[in-house]
Amino acid sequence: HRHSIVLSEALDVLRTTPEFRFYIETWNEQFDAFLHRRPERVPEMRLAMQQGKIAVCGAFCNQHPSWMETESYIRNLVIGRKLFQRFAPGVNLEVMTHNDVTPGPSQMPQILTKAGYRYYHINRPDRALTAEGVPRDLFWVGPDGTELLTSRGFVCGFMRADSLPNDFTVNWEKAVTTLYEKEISFRLEPRGGRVFGLPFGCDDSRPLRSWLNISQEPLLPVAEFIREWNKREEISLRFGTPIDAFHELEKERVALPRHRGILDPTMWTHWYGLNGNEGLRFWRTQADQALVSGECFWSLAAGLGESYPETRYEGLWRDLLRTYSHAQMWLFSADYAAQLDRVKSTLLASKDLRDDATQRIAGRIERKDDRSCVVLFNDLPWERTEVVPVWAELQDVTATNLLVRDGRGNVIPHQPIDINWYEVTTPPTTFREANLLVLARVPAMGYTTLYFEPAPGRVNMPDVSISATTLETEFATLEFSGRGVEALVEKQSGARYSLPGSIIFNEIEEKPHTYHYGPVAKTYRWTDARFQSVVRGPLRSSFTFEGALGPHQVLLNAHLYPHGRRMAFEARIKSTGGSGHFMATLGLPGPGKFVADTHFCVEERDVSKISYKGEERLRNNVFYGAHWVSYSDGEKGATFIGSTGEKGYQLFPEDNTLGHFLLMVNPPDTTTWERFVTKAREGLGLHYFDYQLLFHPGDWKAANVARRALEARHPILTAFADNPRLPHERTLPEEKSFLALSPPTVQYSAFYRDRGRNIVRVYESAGLKGSVVLDLPIGITSAKEVDFNGSPRQKTISVSGNSVHFEIEPWEIVTLAIT
Repeated sequence: HRHSIVLSEALDVLRTTPEFRFYIETWNEQFDAFLHRRPERVPEMRLAMQQGKIAVCGAFCNQHPSWMETESYIRNLVIGRKLFQRFAPGVNLEVMTHNDVTPGPSQMPQILTKAGYRYYHINRPDRALTAEGVPRDLFWVGPDGTELLTSRGFVCGFMRADSLPNDFTVNWEKAVTTLYEKEISFRLEPRGGRVFGLPFGCDDSRPLRSWLNISQEPLLPVAEFIREWNKREEISLRFGTPIDAFHELEKERVALPRHRGILDPTMWTHWYGLNGNEGLRFWRTQADQALVSGECFWSLAAGLGESYPETRYEGLWRDLLRTYSHAQMWLFSADYAAQLDRVKSTLLASKDLRDDATQRIAGRIERKDDRSCVVLFNDLPWERTEVVPVWAELQDVTATNLLVRDGRGNVIPHQPIDINWYEVTTPPTTFREANLLVLARVPAMGYTTLYFEPAPGRVNMPDVSISATTLETEFATLEFSGRGVEALVEKQSGARYSLPGSIIFNEIEEKPHTYHYGPVAKTYRWTDARFQSVVRGPLRSSFTFEGALGPHQVLLNAHLYPHGRRMAFEARIKSTGGSGHFMATLGLPGPGKFVADTHFCVEERDVSKISYKGEERLRNNVFYGAHWVSYSDGEKGATFIGSTGEKGYQLFPEDNTLGHFLLMVNPPDTTTWERFVTKAREGLGLHYFDYQLLFHPGDWKAANVARRALEARHPILTAFADNPRLPHERTLPEEKSFLALSPPTVQYSAFYRDRGRNIVRVYESAGLKGSVVLDLPIGITSAKEVDFNGSPRQKTISVSGNSVHFEIEPWEIVTLAIT
């Protein structure tokens, strides 16, 4: 309701003050409310936009770019642009503003340029960027070399009645001095270009009204002051939008400095883990992945003759983006509950739609004699050999053992997890169902079929122990103690990683007005955790610990995959609330360097170079990683993968430990306005988290961590071929690749259909030039590079048979339209 009032009043002001200007940041948070509540003013608004009097300087929503998943952020830009263009054809959309959020990763120049923007305006974190020497007006240069004209503004601007005395016509010098001292002087460092833009207002401000006195919001005589100024002063003063400001800044293009590198290595250092399993980030990450994976499989299914649900996907993306709206940590309880319901329903619908696609493909496979089988699907465009959990069903009621064959008839390794004996009262000898692990090879962006059949002998269950001091695997030795996993010792390098995956609780000394930040008062660690069991198997070994962290209970399941030199953890935290945060940790064997993945890039993380100043960076040594952070001393390394939506890490230099935020807990509020905010912030009850550790020789490039981390976050999917097509329609082989991508340094972001075209988005992930080949088992008529909006670009693309070829530059993002 507030935004409908704000935008209506902006139109009112324009009627009486034609020189007034205003701008809209988002469709979701601002404009949609106006459309629903002020339909009678839609023609007036459309004309004001087309005339540039009310500018549009944003997209669908205004969320931290780094807190959004990569494809979610791109769809935010694309869908927002499409909606505004549809509403006001010809509207100028060349400026992106991100107010009250941090600027995003180093690829923002390339991302925004390929989304159709020419300029970028940011305003956080002002103190930290100034301390790091970032100019006020600059060309931000991305890792690929893209330059984007960028300006730094201010979170809030002119909004106090006492900054502009009402008697300015008779006490002009006093009025000018007051305005300068209260609103301008402190904003002049660092110096920028010759144009100075002073924002008016702050969060949800009404046009030309005081913001701090929200009960009265008096109208300020700004228009009258500007007219008086231009009568008296030589330097002109006028209303303007960010578009106007950038057009003035363009005149200084040659003189503006270039700044290459990272502006946003931390985001907000003290909000990671907020709301836990009831947090929107937790569910948004899963929904994004389900949408991206589903689009991929539906694109494959469409190539087989199925109808691609394009309208359905655009609706689901819009539903997801609505849950990315601004400042949701402050939502009141009912509003937050509605958003949480929305993102959960979006996830469910996205999974159902994705599974429908895999079922339709599986139903077209020509299987062997309708034997018991399962189909494994790989949504990444390279072949993978991985340990995959499957549910095996046998048709033979007399089976005492089983084996697994692939579509070529080869027996593949498997490991029973559990057998369904159906609780028979006599010692069981036969079974029909089993929970297994299989070591399966799955073609690039394709599928393979596995068959289950009875075998002679008895099923061989893995060894289970209820006590152990060590666990030996092919690549490492694990040592157990009352602290959990005391250490992991790599056999090849001898490196000793202490307490890998262990969880700690940092109790925070709650102080007023510190964003629930406060210093760490006490750290709780396991000292007498209970060892429950260890299972030793050829494909996977597992163990379980349980213990207390102060008043909280933590259960930790861990699985070792020697084939992939990987540990996967499943944590269950029973939180009693309080003030603090839970972290998973990894003690490192020595000094080394850190890098973190971000949108389409890998960035250095050196906490000694990060300025921890200002309200955004209140906690030292905290930094951002989209999904993983990698450590290496050059000879060996380990990568921490956070797979449940949280993106914050902290280095503890005193004991060389890396921490990953899981859950933040806050005390209940009973006295301030925050008592109306969602109770999910208290972090009470059961919360479940997944995270993984990869161990590798060399650094992240040598180990191709970018690709391995994608594999860890994109598990192989299973489908039963229980909806077969008619016999003459079952024409697919038992295994097939639909799309293959090379070289290994080029990764995949999205594959979907848009207006009858196949859209494939890839990116270079190691800072190396390369020759890219995309193989598709379809006849290709044409392949062209397009931007995120589908408009043509200039890269040379060649087609040879069923393959697409092109050259890619370091860190380049390439989107192809293929027909």
